Amino acid sequence: MARKPRLQFEGAMYHITTRGNRRELIAKDDMDYAMLQKTMIEAMTWAGVWLFSWCLMPNHIHVLIETVDANISAFMQRWLTRYARYFNWRYKLVGHVFQGRYNAKLVQKDAYFKELIRYIHLNARRAKKLGSVGPEGWKWSSHRFYLDETPPEGCRAAIDQALSLFGSTPEAARKHYAQFLADGLREGNWEDFYRNAEGDILGDESFVKRHSKIQMKSAPTPVRRVSTEWTLDHILTVAEQVFQVERNDLAARHQKRRLSRIRQAIAKVTRSSNAITINEVAAAFGRDPSAVSQMLRRMENQREERAEVKALLDALGNTDGLQLSDCHA
Repeated sequence: MARKPRLQFEGAMYHITTRGNRRELIAKDDMDYAMLQKTMIEAMTWAGVWLFSWCLMPNHIHVLIETVDANISAFMQRWLTRYARYFNWRYKLVGHVFQGRYNAKLVQKDAYFKELIRYIHLNARRAKKLGSVGPEGWKWSSHRFYLDETPPEGCRAAIDQALSLFGSTPEAARKHYAQFLADGLREGNWEDFYRNAEGDILGDESFVKRHSKIQMKSAPTPVRRVSTEWTLDHILTVAEQVFQVERNDLAARHQKRRLSRIRQAIAKVTRSSNAITINEVAAAFGRDPSAVSQMLRRMENQREERAEVKALLDALGNTDGLQLSDCHA
């Protein structure tokens, strides 16, 4: 069964969760947690998302973000890929660190912003392995930055925006925030709003209905077909003309974002031909074949064609051939 397309649009808020493969640990000590947080913040800065709150647990993760550029997939793929590479290197492992596709629930911001901040920060209370630890005793969440610690670089504006929901001054906001968490613990109702939150959308009836229709309309994305007769040299020649780049630029070691996207588009198109191997594409880019495989994996969850892929396909000509969606590394 085909996966539902993710609802991605500017200004969308998401509660994201993911867990370790086979529910195994994704962090074993403070060094791991520090790297998990570091790679998260680096991905946040790179993707330009707003990171409001997080809780990094032994075998799963909670984050609350808002996407400025409708790029939730780019943020998550960069974060999880970089951390998985570190984790496998440190423990001399191979294979998946995280289990399948991460879960991203679209959230009605004005209705659930505060509730989700509390839900995420109190998540440590639910973990049996951590005993009765509360947010005040769990180092690897954003809770402490809502109280008095200086937020990590790049996170202050988002946390200040979240705190403004609780009070008009920093002092009042922190006081009311702490009371909000304490009230939830005392009354035992801090999880209630989420108990019946089924599906990929969290909001009132009109919000769910409106965005469900958008999701249904975006699901049947037409599949582009490309020719299997194109050679790698032909594709590269057309790419040079379309994107006004030189092949030397594509093989350069610098990581300019525009060039990275062009390389990914070329790799995506070349994989439609059984005659063009990953090794050949890697050689053209001056990279290891594993780097090309990673380029393709970063694009697997994208239902819509990237602008660069579309531009290259349009220039090459839309002729019969294999389906791009059928070609994976």
